[in-house]
Amino acid sequence: MPKDTTSHSDTSGSQTTTIPRPPNPWILFRRDVCATPAFKALYPKAPQHIVSRAISVIWRNASPEVQARYASLAVLAAKEHEKRYPGYKYRPRKKG
Repeated sequence: MPKDTTSHSDTSGSQTTTIPRPPNPWILFRRDVCATPAFKALYPKAPQHIVSRAISVIWRNASPEVQARYASLAVLAAKEHEKRYPGYKYRPRKKG
């Protein structure tokens, strides 16, 4: 389960606490694939962008049943997120 909050430093050096977004199907799939010993053996010290590219290929080639399973897991995760953070609304920050 992801952490409840994440901390970010703003330009003044103070810490701000943000609520994490609920995971989507691909994020849940990525987490599970990264946790497998076979994947860890193939990519022991690979940078995250390489890992994400490899998992993207696996995701695109996954059966519709597998993708549907992760879609339903994402719905459950969204419901749990709503219970944990009632009234949460995603508000992306503008750059600049």
